[in-house]
Amino acid sequence: MEKLNALFSAAISAKAKTSATVLALSVACVGSAHAALPPEVDTMFTSLQTDGEAAIGKMWPLMLAITGGFIIVGLVRRALTSGAR
Repeated sequence: MEKLNALFSAAISAKAKTSATVLALSVACVGSAHAALPPEVDTMFTSLQTDGEAAIGKMWPLMLAITGGFIIVGLVRRALTSGAR
């Protein structure tokens, strides 16, 4: 039984060493895999950000108008139903 326990402990130890080695190698590969982006990609992200900010800037007045409309409709509905009582 002691031999079996010793073998089991050795297997766990070997598995831990193997997983540590694999983890170290994968971190090394990921660290070296990052390269500089081409200038075209940087330009694309910049233009996408600019277009997104412009779209958000144009949506605010519309969203405020819609929200204000819902509030006014709710107030009018409440006034009409409370006046009918």
